[in-house]
Amino acid sequence: MATPVVTALRDRHPDAAIDFLASGAAAPLLQGIPEIHQVLKLHRRNVPYWLSVEKIGLVSDLRTARYDLAVVLEHAPRYYELVERAGIPRIVGFRDTRFDPSLHSIANNLRAAGFDDGADRSWRMLITPVDDTWAAARQIRHTHGGPLVGFHVGYGPARRKKDQEQRLRGWALENFTAVGKWLIERDAAVVLNGAREDRPTVDRLAAMLPRERVFLAQTPQAFRAEVLEAAIEKHGLPRQAFEWYLDLRRYGTVPHAGFGMGVERCVAWICGLHHVRETIPFARMMERITP
Repeated sequence: MATPVVTALRDRHPDAAIDFLASGAAAPLLQGIPEIHQVLKLHRRNVPYWLSVEKIGLVSDLRTARYDLAVVLEHAPRYYELVERAGIPRIVGFRDTRFDPSLHSIANNLRAAGFDDGADRSWRMLITPVDDTWAAARQIRHTHGGPLVGFHVGYGPARRKKDQEQRLRGWALENFTAVGKWLIERDAAVVLNGAREDRPTVDRLAAMLPRERVFLAQTPQAFRAEVLEAAIEKHGLPRQAFEWYLDLRRYGTVPHAGFGMGVERCVAWICGLHHVRETIPFARMMERITP
């Protein structure tokens, strides 16, 4: 919902270098977008500044870059603390512009960034195409024809946020239902997306819409070959060692959302051990449940 602000800033400042600070999970979706000069990552945003080596380093990088403007599309003071410590002279965002729940999130973001003419500006989302996701979208369009519209109606894992759906949602499900029916009446197919924790909300919305043109999906954080190549080069890693994995991204593989191997299973493989429990420091067994 924040990327239309990038387009608006690009229209207002065509010669500016626009960087985007995103979470570690969202950053891959922004890589390779021409309107964004550089994507900065913040993996652990809830750690206090004085305890976070990552935030201290980020502030140092922001100070070195000498930005003229910071647009903070968050409410929490910890985000303003970063740009204030970086010494950015002009800061705008939701600290000065109140969120209006009667408006779409994109409209609120544009208002917070200083664009009062948001209704006349482009609301196009800037997201890096992901091969696996686009393949599924093309299949739906080939089968059913007409426009394809995605609805993301959830907010992911609640963690320590209580009733986050009620606190964060600007639109009720009835509003999503009305828009969905309006689109379906005009021969559009609606794809409902969300994290595993959002499935009850997605299912409730799906039950309110005509089933023949509603599809459920879950988008993985897939990686493109060029994004991985840039990361390999940035960190000075031996490219030859990763060619096999790059080939999987270039020429296709089974659908998945990443690759990883647990430490215990890796140790079991290296040491030739029979069972993974032999590599776990405090394995749970019938005769031992602590420590």
